[in-house]
Amino acid sequence: MRLTIHQPEFLPWLGFLHKISLAETVVILDDIQYRHQYFQNRNKIRTKEGWTWMIIPVRHQALDEWQINMVEIDEKIRWRRKIIGSIEVNYSKCPFFTEYWPELKEIFNRDYKQLIDLNMEIIRFLFRVFEMERKILFSSEFGLTSKKGELVFDICKKMGATTYISGISGKEYLDMARFEHAEIPVEFQEFHHPVYQQRYSPFIPCMSSIDLLFNHGPNSKHILQGVGVETIESIFT
Repeated sequence: MRLTIHQPEFLPWLGFLHKISLAETVVILDDIQYRHQYFQNRNKIRTKEGWTWMIIPVRHQALDEWQINMVEIDEKIRWRRKIIGSIEVNYSKCPFFTEYWPELKEIFNRDYKQLIDLNMEIIRFLFRVFEMERKILFSSEFGLTSKKGELVFDICKKMGATTYISGISGKEYLDMARFEHAEIPVEFQEFHHPVYQQRYSPFIPCMSSIDLLFNHGPNSKHILQGVGVETIESIFT
């Protein structure tokens, strides 16, 4: 079984989906420390002026102690109107907006307490429309207490993984000797960001995956893999 592990991001970017596409099963890290002002509660969309953040407000009580699956959305802030309005203003004239927006808008309009519930609804939607549905499990199901690289290894052992798909940052914290001893090959993701037609020019990478989806529809799954388009060798230097 080809396994990958990732935190549940909000409106995840293409690198997230590309990593998932390389695996058969994904474990969502939901019981580790929440990282404030990162991608669990925000991501970028393309605008006429460049890009802007889409942010889900969260309650700040005990954020330094909360696990990802504990973080609550702050419903005192009227975030839905702002996010829905921003997406409609910037994408309504895209070729495939009307094909995908009603379902995504309905997801935004549901009631959520925990941030992870909203994120997972969006992630499942993206898996489906990019035609890469995967088996999804959550790290909290395993009852493990290990951290970072050790936690990744323990999940792989628990799942009986035959290959682990790691992000490039895994080279910094994975104990490769342990994986080799356990005969679990590790493949490091090599993601070359595709360059595609956006509504506005010039092209800006690292937007939410909905940017590609609204502009290219069913062909997005091929563009994600760099088929028929130019790619950027490295976007993080």
